[in-house]
Amino acid sequence: MREIKFRGKTVNENEWICGETISHGIIKRKAHKWFMEVPEYKWKELQVGSLGQFTGFCDKNGEEIYEGDIVQYTDTVTLKTNRFHVVFDLGCFGLRNDNVTKQITPMSSHIMAKWEGVGNMYDNPEMLKQDC
Repeated sequence: MREIKFRGKTVNENEWICGETISHGIIKRKAHKWFMEVPEYKWKELQVGSLGQFTGFCDKNGEEIYEGDIVQYTDTVTLKTNRFHVVFDLGCFGLRNDNVTKQITPMSSHIMAKWEGVGNMYDNPEMLKQDC
């Protein structure tokens, strides 16, 4: 069973934090904003669009992969590097590369053992536009 947790970038500190509890618009009566609970029952507001859920998978280096992350692998035959971003669609996590196809490849431990996390869509959107 995978661990349910989230990651988001804070508004004030501009840092990535992880947590198990999130809230949408009910803390301090601020509608349309996301908050993450941090130790000692405090809440931090998250930057718009930065919230992502842990997929339950790690990359080839053992780093956790979250929704919105950018992952890549190099084909051993063609030596071409392929870069995809992690999405949640139709009830499952998958990999998508809009430059190649909008089709989503479901994630698995076997697939992720060959991939490496190289950034995320929030901090590194230019990585998805580059041909590798």
